Amino acid sequence: MSQDKKIPRPLTKESLRHKALRYIDRFATSRENLRNVLMRHVQTSNYYHETSIQDGIDWIEDLLNKLEAANFINDARYAEGRAGALHRKGTSQRVIRMKLMEKGLSENHIAQALTALKEETQSGNLERDAALALAKRRKLGPYRLPEKREAYKEKTSLQWPAPVFPTTSPATLSRLKAWKIWNDKDATPALQGWRS
Repeated sequence: MSQDKKIPRPLTKESLRHKALRYIDRFATSRENLRNVLMRHVQTSNYYHETSIQDGIDWIEDLLNKLEAANFINDARYAEGRAGALHRKGTSQRVIRMKLMEKGLSENHIAQALTALKEETQSGNLERDAALALAKRRKLGPYRLPEKREAYKEKTSLQWPAPVFPTTSPATLSRLKAWKIWNDKDATPALQGWRS
């Protein structure tokens, strides 16, 4: 028994507005990303109901202008928030820049977001902070639970980095190794006294 795909209703200016408000109610977004989301709805309606693409583009542009005027979407605010969230997860500046570009943010907004991030964290080295956050989030190296760390040492006699980072990218490995995070007593108080 096969299920028939549900055919969406024809898109109108009001239904497009409803979809936009529902989307920004659920997700933080940039102007360009919201445009792409709404454009997919227009293209779907065009496919099933031959809705005019040009009308859809006009509706979207009008809607985006109104949402921006009402401060429902703000690219600068979105860029700062997204950059901070990615940094706290352990993402490098290069990847943060690429992810913000994917959302359609301008180079100016990206640069302002990274500058604000540096000021907010008051850190001289965002890359090192991101690498430490990644190690902590994945419970790697000194952040591994002590009982698991001892069991892991007994289990394998391989040298670092293979046992410590079996699934970590080479770029992250090189960042961590270059900063000697695993042997530097001054790296952070959480790392003092730990040796791999």
